[in-house]
Amino acid sequence: MENKIAFIDGSLKKPDSTSSLHSGWERCNNMIISYIQRSLDNTLAKSVLYYSTASEIWKDLEDRYSIISGPQLYSIQQTLKQVEQGSSSIAEFFTKIKVIWEQISSTSPLPCCTCNGCSCELTKKFQKTQHDERLIQFLMKLDGRHAAVRTNILMMTPLPSISTAYNLLVQDQK
Repeated sequence: MENKIAFIDGSLKKPDSTSSLHSGWERCNNMIISYIQRSLDNTLAKSVLYYSTASEIWKDLEDRYSIISGPQLYSIQQTLKQVEQGSSSIAEFFTKIKVIWEQISSTSPLPCCTCNGCSCELTKKFQKTQHDERLIQFLMKLDGRHAAVRTNILMMTPLPSISTAYNLLVQDQK
């Protein structure tokens, strides 16, 4: 499946039927359609049987199943708001909050720049903002016994990675 994502996201357009690339494109597209259909439940596979491109199938499935439920997102955010370290170890607490972050990321992914030859680095900026917010969330929810290490981490410029902060806190805990 190497280099085939362009068929799914539609960024590799179908060549004109007179092009020498047309038959190769058709062969790859049909192979990807086959992969997608084999991975679907039979009933679902029948519902996308008559699409002619992998990107059409993917778009249809995305439209049907990528709906973010307001109550679902609310519930996850509420869980994040309520989670605290309490008597848990740093490792236990970090695992708990990381699972919540992953749920948020899967239900509400960061926007990604899709322009070709992108130089705006918008996606990197979003990721940096998310990273910093999550580091702050993690540090805010720590028990008071880690106040000194938390202060030291917050004084670092630039802010460290969450992994670095985690390692510092684990060392302090020991």
